[in-house]
Amino acid sequence: MNTRKDSSIFFLQNKPRTVLYSLFISLQFYIPCLFLYSFIFLVYFSTVLYSLFISLQFILKKYFNYSTVVRDI
Repeated sequence: MNTRKDSSIFFLQNKPRTVLYSLFISLQFYIPCLFLYSFIFLVYFSTVLYSLFISLQFILKKYFNYSTVVRDI
């Protein structure tokens, strides 16, 4: 009655928690979180850089009468 499928399920459920196995289980959780946090940081950092560029444009145009963008002819 003990088939190969049953024994593999039993083996996976009762696997001893070695260091490598617990590292693998934790990486299954942390790698998607790492991708999510890196995406959030990338969006935040690009927004900050864009806002700094806009404020630099404003300062250059107001105080120095200079624009970094191409002017309309």
